[in-house]
Amino acid sequence: MRRESLDRARRAAQGYTLVEMLVVMGIILLMVTLALLSISSMLRSSRMANVVNLFVGAADEARTAGITLRRSVQVDMTRLDADGKVNRLTTIGSYVLDNFEGNVLPLPPTAPPAPTNWVSTPANNLIVFTDGSQCMKLAAGSSCYNSAFRLERFEEESEDYEALLQARIKFKPATRSNVERARLSGCVNGTSMYSLSIQSANPLTNTPDEVKLERSGGALGAANNLDKLPSGQVVKLNLIKDGLWYRVKLSVKRFDEVDAGGNKTPKARVAGKVWVDGQLEPAEWTAGPQDDLTPLPPGFAGFSVEGGELIVDDVFFDLRAIRPLPKGLRVDMLFPEDDPAGRFKAGDLVKLTGISAFNFPIVFRPDGTSARRYVMRLTDLASGDKRYVVVEQNTGRTRPSDDIKDALGK
Repeated sequence: MRRESLDRARRAAQGYTLVEMLVVMGIILLMVTLALLSISSMLRSSRMANVVNLFVGAADEARTAGITLRRSVQVDMTRLDADGKVNRLTTIGSYVLDNFEGNVLPLPPTAPPAPTNWVSTPANNLIVFTDGSQCMKLAAGSSCYNSAFRLERFEEESEDYEALLQARIKFKPATRSNVERARLSGCVNGTSMYSLSIQSANPLTNTPDEVKLERSGGALGAANNLDKLPSGQVVKLNLIKDGLWYRVKLSVKRFDEVDAGGNKTPKARVAGKVWVDGQLEPAEWTAGPQDDLTPLPPGFAGFSVEGGELIVDDVFFDLRAIRPLPKGLRVDMLFPEDDPAGRFKAGDLVKLTGISAFNFPIVFRPDGTSARRYVMRLTDLASGDKRYVVVEQNTGRTRPSDDIKDALGK
């Protein structure tokens, strides 16, 4: 009995063996690993759920705004990199909507009034009655610009912003020997601004139509000077005619591009569209997108004309609230009506059919329906998990889905 007691005391004094300690450490590491995997899975699931809710909430907000404002409203999902790993969502924000109908026109020969809430250089912009509605007219001499800028100025707490300016315009028919050019300008700060320049063809001077992006003012390098775009960036349309209404749109998106080392490069991505009024808005941008490495701050918006008269109506200026999406999620869009043969199946790579990678616009009409049926696919790049968000065309209803067949309605 005494010998057994001595053996137990000797073993107690010796402590745990190396094997025993390794076994205990292995058990601890296994438990920690399982806990980390569980937490990581929960975080990925939470991140995916948050993005799904963000999409659904943004779509519902835009649909409600379209019904309330009685105009088409869109949500933009902007892809900032080629791989779709860095994305952000924008919805309707602070905006100006002006169709110039609130002004009382005096009887002739009294001069028409100047538009309210607009500042002009020179001050000869007038409200006129044309084509059944009141509009703003800008008239300029042969070698100077006449500009009109909306007085409202929207500022954001963050340096990032997205400005959108759109309107209906037309060149008034006139006999001229000079170039006739209009500019749609945003982020106007003093002499600095981004502009979409639209030049009408002039057979007298053999001058073609041109649409291009410009930046005036500020220090710019030759590589990103929007006043000196490469020849391939100047679009010759053979489209702009006097007396026809056109829809024009200028988009400016400011963001920080982050490289693999975490270094940030500030950029402004500028793009513009021109299309004939009454036709569907084209998916692709007419000019751009073009990146500017010295982005301008947000500012005013307005219009300019040179060498003729410009009529402006249905002005919309919107500085949008930005909702960045978490890194590690890829966002793609699929439009089922683009695939009537039913070739899209579970696991297929979603391609951007006919849509610029610059942004994916989701448009809601004033009646609450959507302009088309949209399906967004969210992919967690770490786990490969996928979820879908569907916007129905006939109802505008937005719903999440876990299955691609259900999302595509198959």
